[in-house]
Amino acid sequence: MVENRAELQEMIQENIKLISDDKQSIKEIKEELAKYRIGGGRVEDYLSDPEVLEDADIRELALLTEQMYMKTGLQGFNPTEWFTDNEMKEARQFDYMFVHGEEEVVFPLEIENVIHIGNNLYVASLDIQIIAKLMKSKKLNYNYEIQRQATRIVRKDKMMYKPTIYKKNVKEIKELLMKDQLIHTTLAFNAATQTSDNGEELSYNGKKNVLTINDGTRLDILDGYHRCLASQQAYAENPDLNFKFVVMISNYSTRQAQMYQSQLAKSTPIPAARIQELEKNRLSDTVVQILKSESELRDRVSSTGSKMNITAGELVSYRVLSDAIDREFPMKTILDARNVGKYLTTFFEYLIGLYPEEFLSSRKQSESLMAYNRLFAGYIGLASEMQKQNIEIDKLNLILDKVDFKKENPLWRELEIVTLDGKINNHIDESKISKYFKGIIK
Repeated sequence: MVENRAELQEMIQENIKLISDDKQSIKEIKEELAKYRIGGGRVEDYLSDPEVLEDADIRELALLTEQMYMKTGLQGFNPTEWFTDNEMKEARQFDYMFVHGEEEVVFPLEIENVIHIGNNLYVASLDIQIIAKLMKSKKLNYNYEIQRQATRIVRKDKMMYKPTIYKKNVKEIKELLMKDQLIHTTLAFNAATQTSDNGEELSYNGKKNVLTINDGTRLDILDGYHRCLASQQAYAENPDLNFKFVVMISNYSTRQAQMYQSQLAKSTPIPAARIQELEKNRLSDTVVQILKSESELRDRVSSTGSKMNITAGELVSYRVLSDAIDREFPMKTILDARNVGKYLTTFFEYLIGLYPEEFLSSRKQSESLMAYNRLFAGYIGLASEMQKQNIEIDKLNLILDKVDFKKENPLWRELEIVTLDGKINNHIDESKISKYFKGIIK
């Protein structure tokens, strides 16, 4: 494709600031690139750290170059200067999620932590990623016989049906998902009887609480079609979204499914206590909420994924914090969580207050790893160990000053935080980082 890729990347890096403060342009670029399943978070990566383009697929680079040309008007970004017509046509076939290894969902599919309610009814908690992939893999079926309403159309003198879709509702749900503001609600799927290849649509292991959707099973959407569509669209824009749905999975005949639909508005199939048991909300999530509202991490926790929006001041992802706290601080009650939250609030007050240049200054070109997202797993481990050994938090700088946080420090390669070619490894086992930081106290 492009003959001088380095020159094009340098040009983008030098001119990205021309659009970085134009909210409308950024919005339009996100909407356009979403067609190729390049998420909004990825676009934010371009804006905050254009060096990510060094590893970008050349087709992705072509699409971004086109957008830069449309938004800046600079002739130097004209795609015809860099790419042939055939190369641009190939770029328009680009699918970011496919290229980056999105897996198709196939049956049989095992689902863990499932509760058997009885009468061929099960309850599960499914990530938005699974819902989106089920939709994309066409494993969730819109059954016109059981939906509460479908749109009838006539084509070539034949009566046909199509899903009744309220696009405004789908858009609103998608936006709430993107903002992490959607209230947790219940979806309902039905494994239609007599559709499995082996006689049973669902198999349940009561000892392991594992439900298997068997090969050939037709999985109909009983309730939640708009939320499933919105999940697919939101996931396409940001595959790092963190959201769970409570999902009822039944094994009903068409008639039973129709009866369910008629009773849906009147019934409460799952008691609130059952939903709470199913979701298994971790006490570490409560701690993170305390930190997000009361500590120096306020407005600095990303709810998307491993890529931080440096421009917005984000330091650490929700997942890294919650997983580390869950691993390092044993808790049994809400009171335990509040006490941990209070302790970590003080800890981060010292950590960020003692090293403001590392955490609060511009980090775009920093050669220090101190503010690296996954190192927060180490800080949580260190906080836990300091508490166990009754070490005062105001001694934190005496401990951390022992560590050379420069990226070239061979230690980071030993811990697999930095790869042999000098890049950050985003697939590291964070417990290793935690173990190292707990060990520096000794």
